[in-house]
Amino acid sequence: MSRFYGASPVTFPTAPASRLRYCFHTTEDGRIPIVTDWPQVLESLAAMPSVCIQIRHAYARMSARVRASEPCLPLDLSPLKWKADAGGHAWAKLEVCSCCDSPGRLCVFNTAGQEYLQFCPPASIQAQGWAGVLAPLALLPEDEPAPVEAAGPDHPVLSDAAGMVSLHCNGLIQLLLAYADLEEPLALAMRTAEASLIRSLVPDSVEFDDFQLTVRGDDCGFVLGLGGVRAFAIEERQGDEWLLAVGPGATVLAEVGPAEGVRSRIIWQTLLHKALHDHAV
Repeated sequence: MSRFYGASPVTFPTAPASRLRYCFHTTEDGRIPIVTDWPQVLESLAAMPSVCIQIRHAYARMSARVRASEPCLPLDLSPLKWKADAGGHAWAKLEVCSCCDSPGRLCVFNTAGQEYLQFCPPASIQAQGWAGVLAPLALLPEDEPAPVEAAGPDHPVLSDAAGMVSLHCNGLIQLLLAYADLEEPLALAMRTAEASLIRSLVPDSVEFDDFQLTVRGDDCGFVLGLGGVRAFAIEERQGDEWLLAVGPGATVLAEVGPAEGVRSRIIWQTLLHKALHDHAV
């Protein structure tokens, strides 16, 4: 057996599959510091058969599982837009999730220490496969970037092209319920200062109360804290109207729009304008 030391973990390349092949240097609480070369991180994650991506901010979170279109092909992670120069830090864990059996997670934080992205591998690759993904990304704890005392980057705000509309939160809820009844797809999107994620889904369930709206679909989920919604706006993008939930300081909390295709655009326009008519404030 040979051993390799340095920024990479200790590796035992000739160990049988039944034995541990990777040994990581971790912090006292079991965290594995990760490089901040975000394109390199995505390249490593794309080697898995699937990955669950979660993007979040103070008022909402959205998750989506991306699966390989063909065996042995890298994942298409283009629904996630991630600024290569975004500051912050990241760490990972080798720790089986009690609810989904995922062998770990990789969490990304902005310069204010707020988590905005999380990646979870599929249970099928088990701990050994996840360790192989992390091996080229791992740092020694002493090489982990020191925390930066800085305010978080500004959250995305309404553009000048957006126009405010009169709509109650019930209008958004009824719009989503209508899509669930029709079993038709729509697009959901979330942005932070560092990244954005867009996904098309057919809502399987729409749950809500006075405080929270939860939408679930095939390989996708979305949660919006209704207490943070101050208003709604419409923004035109390539000929389509998108509905934006607006939070404090004109920040954009969540975005809903049409799925691809002429039929989807017609359904979206019909249901959107019905919601605007029926649920004006």
